[in-house]
Amino acid sequence: MGKGAWKSTAVYAGLLAGALAVGFVGATFFGLDDAGYDFMIRHCYPKPWQAQSVILAIDEKTLTPFGGTGGIRAALAKGLPILAKAHPKVVVVDVILADKGASAKVDADLAKAFCETPNLVLSADELQDGWDMPLPEFKNCAAAIGHVHAAPDRNDSVTRSIPLEKHEGQTRLWALALQAFRLSRGAEIQEFTEDGAGLDVGGAPVPIPYQGDLFAPRALRKPAAA
Repeated sequence: MGKGAWKSTAVYAGLLAGALAVGFVGATFFGLDDAGYDFMIRHCYPKPWQAQSVILAIDEKTLTPFGGTGGIRAALAKGLPILAKAHPKVVVVDVILADKGASAKVDADLAKAFCETPNLVLSADELQDGWDMPLPEFKNCAAAIGHVHAAPDRNDSVTRSIPLEKHEGQTRLWALALQAFRLSRGAEIQEFTEDGAGLDVGGAPVPIPYQGDLFAPRALRKPAAA
């Protein structure tokens, strides 16, 4: 290799090393990795696919006949039997129901509706001193409990990922969406560590980089807002 070729190679290697250094510093201190992720997900969004789920959002206008936002339990008790007639594979309720409601009758009606709902997944959140779990009469009707603990990024407080699992004491909960997915497939969550700390749910692999600790946080990225 001639002198000119060596010089060109050295220049190229120097530029490459500089680019890597800039990228590392930017990602570490300025959150450029998050910005890059947002850019790519907006410009490389997957093609439309066949919808397999429905979100039932109960707004304030819908809650008015039930006495406002405090009537969410009565609204759920009335709406869930209607949903059950469509024979859904899974029904997820993303509302924390850890406290007694204002009406014992409404709570009883809701518990009855929960018990008649197939493959029900209820939500729980992590507190500083334990789990904020659904009331026992609600929890006993659920096929699974999933956590809804968000993990906003430190740079801009935007939630780009959801922890696949959360540990509190001796209790581990899988994410709400992951519980729903595995119930919809009629499968269990299988963990493997040979090539990482990934999961397999009914033949659908979820690869996750292994950090040398089974209890290290494992998260799944979600699309950024358009």
